[in-house]
Amino acid sequence: MTKTSGPQPFNHGRPAPDDFYRALGYALVAFTEIDGSLFALFYALTVGSTPDIDEAKRIFYKSWNFGERLKVVAKAASEKLVDAALCKEWEEIRASVETLKNQRNQLAHSSAAPSFEVVDATGLALVPYLGLPLDSRARSVEKLDTARIVAIAIEFEDMADRIANFLERIAPRSEGGHAPVGASLAALRRRRPRP
Repeated sequence: MTKTSGPQPFNHGRPAPDDFYRALGYALVAFTEIDGSLFALFYALTVGSTPDIDEAKRIFYKSWNFGERLKVVAKAASEKLVDAALCKEWEEIRASVETLKNQRNQLAHSSAAPSFEVVDATGLALVPYLGLPLDSRARSVEKLDTARIVAIAIEFEDMADRIANFLERIAPRSEGGHAPVGASLAALRRRRPRP
């Protein structure tokens, strides 16, 4: 998908179910870019104490739970970042990632068949994840149609880019010309095609 200021062009008329499923897959895969960017940040922060990348992967990916991995990065950031401006920026990033994590969970956990709904104007949509009928959280979450899911996917990619740019600031290219993991990740993101 490409970034535009207007709605994404799908088929003429309302989006087809295939558009919906492509958008949903795109969003879930886009979230993994945040995970990858966080690993790169973790590795850059801990390379002095854990230079072996395989060992860093074992530490970072010890838990399947994304929230736990985010805590691992937050701990490393609190131990290694000393500049007040960088600490503040990291806290803003971390808080934003928490919000995006909740959006990702909504996408992933709304996918049970009973929660799909066809909305005349927008086609297929997800309704809030299943919860108790009186669950105020379930009632307060918006329906997710194809265009909204694409917008969320772009938010995920933008956050991955923001983390990569932050990483570039804390681990810039070395004087010998070698690009550390952060610079390499940032370069890959700039070349990434959007479907």
